[in-house]
Amino acid sequence: MDLFFKTPESVRNAIRRRRDNFRGYFDDEFTKKKIDHKRCFDFGPENTTTDVCSDFDQENQWPDQEMVPHFKSTMKEYYAEMRRVSLIIIDALVSAMGMDTADFREAVGVDTDSSFLRLNYYPLAPTDHTIGVHEHNDAGLVTLLYQDQVGGLQVRLNDEWAEIPPIADALVLNIGDMMQIFTNGRVKAPLHRVVASNTSDRFSAPYFFNPSYTSECRPLKQMFREGETDKYAPINWVHFRRRRVLGDMIIEVEPEVQVTDYETA
Repeated sequence: MDLFFKTPESVRNAIRRRRDNFRGYFDDEFTKKKIDHKRCFDFGPENTTTDVCSDFDQENQWPDQEMVPHFKSTMKEYYAEMRRVSLIIIDALVSAMGMDTADFREAVGVDTDSSFLRLNYYPLAPTDHTIGVHEHNDAGLVTLLYQDQVGGLQVRLNDEWAEIPPIADALVLNIGDMMQIFTNGRVKAPLHRVVASNTSDRFSAPYFFNPSYTSECRPLKQMFREGETDKYAPINWVHFRRRRVLGDMIIEVEPEVQVTDYETA
């Protein structure tokens, strides 16, 4: 991972993401209209884009293989493993809440999921309270995060920021907005952020497992507790994801869509 971010800027800029393709390299992301202190590389499965998302999610862009040997093959292998583990976790989670796993997989469209993997590099921060990624919720179903031992990940708990300390050889599991929707709020997407270090570079790699772009995300009746009604209106996932992507890339987008916009009460 560090080898990619240490390649000449010209190598990274050759695969810079665009408004019509969010995959690739970038160093200019906004979160909640604030610029983040980080550099990133996004990629997804090969050759899976469809007409419904062709204006923002296209083909992967890989760096010159001579400059970063084995990068593409290693990343694709890691992606496949994170997808496998994510499905195991999702099955366990929905089964524990009493829903048939096959029914849930069909509802979210796992055969054509729109998942992607991000490599994050946080350069040395100019101060001891530089925000690497501003506060936000993840948009999809679940996130599996690898983080190095530098630390800086925080979650909002009881109106305070609590540290999520790194654990060697472990992944951080996070719940996303769409899992909150499908479960009718039985699980919540936590607000979190990253504080960049002013003593060490930091690297992380979140894998975002997302629904299919053809999914209509809505509370699933099998998830309801007795007497419950829908707490959220249906969400067209491709519309929601498109707005989030554009909000990260273009500060002028108004308003940036949030799951709270779909609350019914």
